[in-house]
Amino acid sequence: MAFLQLYRVAILCSHIIAFNVCENLDVTKVQDQRAYDLKLFSKRFFTGWNVGFQILFLMVALVNATIHQKVFKPWVSSRVKIFTNRLQGYIFTCLVAPSTIFVVCMFWTLWSIDRELVLSEVLDAVVPSWLNHALHTVIIIPVVVELLFCKMHLPHHKDALTVLATVHVVYTAVLMGTYFEYGRWIYYVFKVLPWPGKFALCLLSFLLSVAAYFIGYKFQQIRWHSDIVQQIKLHTKSLQSMINF
Repeated sequence: MAFLQLYRVAILCSHIIAFNVCENLDVTKVQDQRAYDLKLFSKRFFTGWNVGFQILFLMVALVNATIHQKVFKPWVSSRVKIFTNRLQGYIFTCLVAPSTIFVVCMFWTLWSIDRELVLSEVLDAVVPSWLNHALHTVIIIPVVVELLFCKMHLPHHKDALTVLATVHVVYTAVLMGTYFEYGRWIYYVFKVLPWPGKFALCLLSFLLSVAAYFIGYKFQQIRWHSDIVQQIKLHTKSLQSMINF
């Protein structure tokens, strides 16, 4: 639908603007190492990765919607359309939905315990409130919209869990690598936790992402694929009745 495409363009533009603002933060406003780390580690925060996942998804979704228009039918093969449709579903279900739910839940849970664990009050002069909410609150809205208004191709659980595991292993390597390279943690929560607690938090983060994946998957299944499931059940019952007869 045209509204959904316009909405995706608007969200894509807002994400790019937020990305650009993050890259150009004036960290000199605060004489604190954590402010300079925002600039130094800007590409290593998982929040930024999540926005990147959403940007990638939105670009693929817009391309997918465009090539499915009648005007492009003579020039785009059905194989390409099937590929982009599956790619859109995989990116959203395996990356965007789990990562976004994880970021929102983890950030605001730690914030409610002690905001110093994720975004120190010292950094308020560097990170405006609107940017904080754009990255950690409003980011959930595009996911909700896609779940409600767009039918996605659902991946196999094995593929999705492989993608999630790969992302978390890579990010854990980045997290640990940053510490061993600079002697500082990207997130303050890792500084206050003992090493067993650090590994436990990494494991908890993965499990939370897995739970978020299954929540999103189940919602899509109920919202968009329940009719297919019902048809399969009816077909199975008819076959069983024929066999019993």
